[in-house]
Amino acid sequence: MPEFTLYIQPGATRRLSVEWLSGGEPVDLTGCVSSLRVYDRSGTQVFLFDATDDAITQDDPTGTFSLWIPDETTAEMVSAARYVWAVDHPNGDVTYLLEGPVEFGQPGKNQDGVVRIDQEKITVINQGIQGVPGPPGTDATGIIDGGTFN
Repeated sequence: MPEFTLYIQPGATRRLSVEWLSGGEPVDLTGCVSSLRVYDRSGTQVFLFDATDDAITQDDPTGTFSLWIPDETTAEMVSAARYVWAVDHPNGDVTYLLEGPVEFGQPGKNQDGVVRIDQEKITVINQGIQGVPGPPGTDATGIIDGGTFN
């Protein structure tokens, strides 16, 4: 399972899109259900994000998941240490799509961006900015080109 650091700026909304491909083609997500589980350092699950709370939505034909964590929740995530993003298939199979550490207080790193996964290779398509300091109305649309991680 590919490893990817999930950066959280406490008190700022977190959005991330994940495109899942196989051989360059989108994986059809019809009938699939995904969840992102967050664990503290002791291994206890402290947060669960899925479709029941609208935290994860998916576009079945394009193989795209969208994660949304509101600012009220990121403010409470200070005990988070690791996460696992799992996909349950209609036939009962489970795929662990992503996993990795949760890190805090680093605005602009892998925030509000797009991540593409294709056969164990992760490509950060673009990175937006989360938690931009400044007065209301500050432009938060800056995009930084990403790289590829194996």
